[in-house]
Amino acid sequence: MGIMLAALRAYDLEGSEAIHAARCLRAATHGFGMLEAAGAFQRPEELDQSYELLIHMVISGLRSPRRGARPSG
Repeated sequence: MGIMLAALRAYDLEGSEAIHAARCLRAATHGFGMLEAAGAFQRPEELDQSYELLIHMVISGLRSPRRGARPSG
């Protein structure tokens, strides 16, 4: 976790913001890996391209975080 938190400092994320971002990143990559291991990706599209898109989407979110935003409800 320390390495991930250090990397997130490059996006000006520290403290609680970094913890939330790390959780999101871990959940996204872990979920993808678990689905792949379970053979859940049945479509012919290349998995590497899907994973690259996932990482691109996560990094884009890190570049424009919703700081201070709280879920409504």
